[in-house]
Amino acid sequence: MKTYNVYRVDYVKHSRVPLGSVAERRRKNRPNNFLGLLKVARKAYGHSPNYDVRIVLDKSALMESGREIA
Repeated sequence: MKTYNVYRVDYVKHSRVPLGSVAERRRKNRPNNFLGLLKVARKAYGHSPNYDVRIVLDKSALMESGREIA
């Protein structure tokens, strides 16, 4: 099981604020892995629709694992 960091992007300060992490439990690579993890992160850490847009995953961890980002 791999965990990915979840961040909130602060566009005013141009920084990322760490919120927590999301664990990927799928064993096979599927076309929508990244979108599924992002949806789980936004559901867990988002408070409102405006706040949900600012939540992102750490893409560098996804690139290191050799997975494609769609």
